[in-house]
Amino acid sequence: MIKYCSLTFLFLCVVSGTVGQNLQPTDDQINLQKYWYYRWRLQNDFVKVGEGVGHSLPIQSRKGIWWVNDIEVVDATIYLGFYIGVLATEYRLLLNNQRYEDVEKTKTELYYAIKAYERLDRFGEEMFGKEGVINGYIARDDIPCDFIDSLVNPDNYRHFNQNKTIAPGTGSVYKIQTSDYCFDGEPLKDLADVKATPEMSQDQVLWLLMGYMLVEKSFDQGMDSVALQDGTRVKYDFHFQARRHATNMINYCRYKYPEKPDKTKWRIFRPDGEKVFPGQNVFAFKYPLSHIGEMMYTEKAENAQPFKKKPGRFQWGLTKIWIPYKNVNGQMITILAAMSGKWGKDVEKTVKRIERTWEESNWGNFYLPLMNYLHGVDIDAYEIEDKVHADLNQAPVYGTHNMTNGIVEDFAKENGIPVSPEGWTCHLKYSSAEKYQNSGYADENVYRGFYAGLDYMLMHNLYYLTAKRELPEYQNLTDRIIDATVIEKKDEGKVFNSFHTIELKNSDSLCYFLHLRTGYEIRGEGARMKMREGMIETRFRRFDPWKPGNIQSNSYDWHEEFKLKKHHWDADYH
Repeated sequence: MIKYCSLTFLFLCVVSGTVGQNLQPTDDQINLQKYWYYRWRLQNDFVKVGEGVGHSLPIQSRKGIWWVNDIEVVDATIYLGFYIGVLATEYRLLLNNQRYEDVEKTKTELYYAIKAYERLDRFGEEMFGKEGVINGYIARDDIPCDFIDSLVNPDNYRHFNQNKTIAPGTGSVYKIQTSDYCFDGEPLKDLADVKATPEMSQDQVLWLLMGYMLVEKSFDQGMDSVALQDGTRVKYDFHFQARRHATNMINYCRYKYPEKPDKTKWRIFRPDGEKVFPGQNVFAFKYPLSHIGEMMYTEKAENAQPFKKKPGRFQWGLTKIWIPYKNVNGQMITILAAMSGKWGKDVEKTVKRIERTWEESNWGNFYLPLMNYLHGVDIDAYEIEDKVHADLNQAPVYGTHNMTNGIVEDFAKENGIPVSPEGWTCHLKYSSAEKYQNSGYADENVYRGFYAGLDYMLMHNLYYLTAKRELPEYQNLTDRIIDATVIEKKDEGKVFNSFHTIELKNSDSLCYFLHLRTGYEIRGEGARMKMREGMIETRFRRFDPWKPGNIQSNSYDWHEEFKLKKHHWDADYH
């Protein structure tokens, strides 16, 4: 915090000397800033954090292109697993870098994400007219058809239409085209149709387990203090909650009903006794799931049968015949292998099995760092660091998307947007085959539009947690605010975030501070910080990731040195 006017000018003059050198940032610095732009974009346009119905569930894609004014919320609990994993790893990185104020914000967001899971756990029964309980059976989402209706839910409508990051020319989104609870824009009515109900299936369970294993790994045991949106604080044990929900989910998969612990079936049944369809059969996966269950077990879970045996090793071994992997089978096998560390006879053989997925699906860049972080497995021999680094460099600055097919493609071409950015055409890159990663035309079932970018963010954090190279200091860059009280009177009332560029000129010393952006925080403290008239000249422009130069280079086109500052003003820092 800069507390005095004289210090402010000193700060501006001192840093301008380094800024003026026009040093080019490294790829790692650009990717770090790209990460936080993706996070800002996620918070503004792809999720509404909170405890209400539909809150803290990331949407899959959004358009707002001409008359396609909808969002899709498909497989929301898969996205929730990625989202929880992003926040957990972000927390650990911020904590490692002693970014304590930033840690508080990430904890708050993660708290609401886990609460969203609990809401869906209860809704699993409530959907069938039963009392909602926490037991591991979840609905995929609870987003109603009028979730972003401007008349029924104006707050939600305003939130998802802030237009801070989505492409120029896009309009408002105001309807739900598809969610598992609101299918094709129509509310769910027929619960008797097992093919239409939005319940958990095996892939939902596995990706949620990934999120909870990352929480368990990233958080120490014990109570933490969390700031809520209303300003109050609560005690919350993230480490326990991750174990609790993982234990519940796996045990629900083990038994037909939790009330009958002697009948292990490894099938998923609805609360009304009907089999889930599709995705009810977890029989082939009971061996790795038992190992994960043992690692994550807590006797304090509601559905807390212990994991004394590890059945199904033979069935698990048979999954190897599915190489090369096809569709979701390969995704589920590989994530289970990485989480459990069990596929070959030992860890090394398991790593080699996962490596074989590179040949057809290009998944090694994600699953091996994940296994490294969860289990400390040595992956140096696979040169994975450089592969991940190259993958991150390819991600488009303005966010992942797929603009092929019909109206969406026409819009992209008219606005100069690449129809399908190389390597980032999928809504979840690391759970899609390589042929889908590079061409939007390859999969006609994929929803077109702008994606949340959770795959990039989780991969980026795993890279930071496992790479053995020197990386820039990690901090939250979405909330660096330049307060209007430090700039000219004509600009009072404006608040600039870190993705704007501000040019300040001290007319007395002719000291320029150009491109004030991410990494700096200058706040005024009432009248004490008001500048004398004529002392400061300012210009500002909103950061535009859609500028042709940025689109073509997949970078932020930074011209200043990437220089980080501590939370509060430190006279010795410079």
